[in-house]
Amino acid sequence: MLVRQMEPITQTLAKVLYDMRFYEKSEVEAVKRKGIDMSTFNPFTICRISDVPQQSDGTSCGIMTVKFIEYLSAGIPFNTIDPAKFGYYRLKLAIEALRGEAYV
Repeated sequence: MLVRQMEPITQTLAKVLYDMRFYEKSEVEAVKRKGIDMSTFNPFTICRISDVPQQSDGTSCGIMTVKFIEYLSAGIPFNTIDPAKFGYYRLKLAIEALRGEAYV
């Protein structure tokens, strides 16, 4: 059921990225060689990951999402995210953003 509910989001995101010319020319050509229209191409798959730390308050959803994406992309186990360090994570991200060093 979750996959079915998330499908419109993946389709919309794929379309927005295409319209913004996010994809490199080689990627577009590779998709076209497969006989797929790039404007309807959806490179995203939906999966549900278990054992992900959950926030225990009503204010940490943003930094939790940032850390989740960061750890997922780096292959770092999620159980090493320390909710006690959310204040530090926020401050570090803000400083990196102000310096132009953040991946935002």
